[in-house]
Amino acid sequence: MYFKLCVFLFTLLTVTNVEAASGYDFGDFLATVMGIGITAVGILACLGNYARQKARNEFI
Repeated sequence: MYFKLCVFLFTLLTVTNVEAASGYDFGDFLATVMGIGITAVGILACLGNYARQKARNEFI
């Protein structure tokens, strides 16, 4: 279910022709890349915390 939703959203984002704003410069690019990186690290940290808690509760 989630895989199909992700594929649909990815396809929708790649097919649509959304033009970038004319004032998009290196600072905006850097902020976007840093935002994506921080978001990925946050999601992976939450998944790691969940996995550690689940593993700890398995042995009890």
